[in-house]
Amino acid sequence: MTVNVKGLAFVFSLLFLYASYANAITVCSSGADFTTLKSGLKALAPGGTLSLCRGGSFSHPGMIALGDMKGAKITSYGEGPKPIILPSSSGLMFGYGGRWKPGSPPSVSNLVIDGLDFRGDSDPKARFAILLQNGAHDVTIQNCVFTRWGIGVYIKSRIAGKGPHKGEVDSTSNIRIQHNEFRDGSGAGAVLGGSRGLYLGYNSFSNWGAGGGKYNHSVYLGCPDPSEPGGRGGDAPCPQLVEYNTMTGAAADEDGACRGVELVAHGYLNGLVIRNNTFYETQVAGAGCYGIQLSPAYRNRNERMSNVTITDNRFYNVGRWAIEVASLDTLTIRGNKVIKTMETSYRPGAFYLRRYGMQGPEPNGKDMTNVTVEDNLIWLRPSVKGEFQTIRYSDLIPPYTKDPDSKNEIYIESSVSDSVMCRVVGEPPTFSLCRKPPCLPSSAEWLLEPPIPFSDDGCVLDCERKPSVATRVCEPAVKEKRPELLGEAAK
Repeated sequence: MTVNVKGLAFVFSLLFLYASYANAITVCSSGADFTTLKSGLKALAPGGTLSLCRGGSFSHPGMIALGDMKGAKITSYGEGPKPIILPSSSGLMFGYGGRWKPGSPPSVSNLVIDGLDFRGDSDPKARFAILLQNGAHDVTIQNCVFTRWGIGVYIKSRIAGKGPHKGEVDSTSNIRIQHNEFRDGSGAGAVLGGSRGLYLGYNSFSNWGAGGGKYNHSVYLGCPDPSEPGGRGGDAPCPQLVEYNTMTGAAADEDGACRGVELVAHGYLNGLVIRNNTFYETQVAGAGCYGIQLSPAYRNRNERMSNVTITDNRFYNVGRWAIEVASLDTLTIRGNKVIKTMETSYRPGAFYLRRYGMQGPEPNGKDMTNVTVEDNLIWLRPSVKGEFQTIRYSDLIPPYTKDPDSKNEIYIESSVSDSVMCRVVGEPPTFSLCRKPPCLPSSAEWLLEPPIPFSDDGCVLDCERKPSVATRVCEPAVKEKRPELLGEAAK
């Protein structure tokens, strides 16, 4: 038997070149492998990289199904601004329009979308920048910008299409949305929908849902209900993590003031964690502007919520309530800071926890029970009428934290105190709260993050001074609701 070594070498070299070609694709109007995003996506092999030229603009008509991409990445190359994705029928839609069913190949999985600029520009076709449905799993979206879309990232857990499995749940999982910027959208949510294993971290959301009223939000979450067709049965866990995001300006009016809830969840929850996020407004927000709302909202669904943790978040001037929760079994609210320094026409408050959801006691929702509210810091300025609410309960079922005012540090502004609040106005603002101003001994206790700048001898610097970067503003003194916390000086 004779082996043509040179011939085999030639064949292997061709295979190597083909593999390299398939795994490192470029798209640009000139000087690249392809000139359209559609052709580039069709050629992208599992494990490969599709790079769009910086400074270029691209669109993708219609829906595409890529299958398991085994870690493939859609990213950018070259110098200049991020590649721009413009709306065609939308942005990037991953799914099947036909009779997809569980067990079929995924529409997309194990894919990273990194460093793109999705610009809807309020085009009527800009319904959503990215759609994930019908078997979308383990997709990461990072370092992208989303501007003027109806919805930024739409995660559908229900099977879409016309087949016999239409409407079944739990068809998506493990979606990561991190280090992105969402701004100036018009629809119900910059991120809408949800899945098991959802991670939402280190993103910024601003002015999403403008003009849309209370039904538009920065983030609108839920989980697939395991008791519905296609689900895993019973009250199976649905872990989701929301952390280190900033949110402002949900459903803003024509003046830019927040009118909606920044982070809302309805439907099914079991295992949601919301931690270390910042919710803030820079002007007086409407009474419908909340930081977080978790509540049943639909009369025709068996909404059930349980095992939710809300910890170490910051709420600055977010409107009526920082947190409102209804019909949820096992809730922990701990270590949050609620600061409201703007005078409003409505009664400001921190936490409102109640038995029934938005649609009243019928027909859905759990009892509100197993509630822990402790170690939070609350600073409120009363309304123009002198009214305020701190922590409000309504029809809770034991066990729950009794007398929550005694388990949390609560300050109400008045004219007598040995405490002062200072803030640096910025995006987001920074607040500091300290005891015994204007001159602080070395042992002075900071209740919020220092420092608003102080002189070397511990005296507060001029809070009205306006440096070029930010404006320092010191709030009026306060009288603590529980003067024993501040010692004899507060009595």
